[in-house]
Amino acid sequence: MNEKKLKKLQTDVKSAQGMIAMSVILNLIFAFRTLVSKKLDFYFSYYVTAFLIKGSELYPQFSGNFSKTAVIISVVAIAVVSFILAALVQKKTNLFSAFLAVYLADSAFMVYSLVANPLGDFSENSFIDVIFHAFVIIFTVVGIIADKKLKKQ
Repeated sequence: MNEKKLKKLQTDVKSAQGMIAMSVILNLIFAFRTLVSKKLDFYFSYYVTAFLIKGSELYPQFSGNFSKTAVIISVVAIAVVSFILAALVQKKTNLFSAFLAVYLADSAFMVYSLVANPLGDFSENSFIDVIFHAFVIIFTVVGIIADKKLKKQ
């Protein structure tokens, strides 16, 4: 393999790692900001995080200290697990597939929720979130393909 192609594959892997890190950082910002300000106006996050936060507000029968505590624990757990997975992907590229599986599950849940409309809020912001999820998935798949080609060397 020539030097130019090798450099391109390495760049693809680094781009995927960067996109994964960015998605985790944006999710952490979203979770913290939403828990503090109670506003759901930052749409570059994992959909399950937004669903947990907004869902707890929409169903008052599940409100109260237990519900709020459960939501906060869930959001923090999602943030911590995604952060650890993203950090591991930076070191071991064979974990790209694990991140992709988690992100695909989140994306499928998002698409299902937007179609089924349980939260009743499909808007242009939802469209932006769908596009962001697509970019993360595309970058991750390109990174997986590039990583496999590099390992064959």
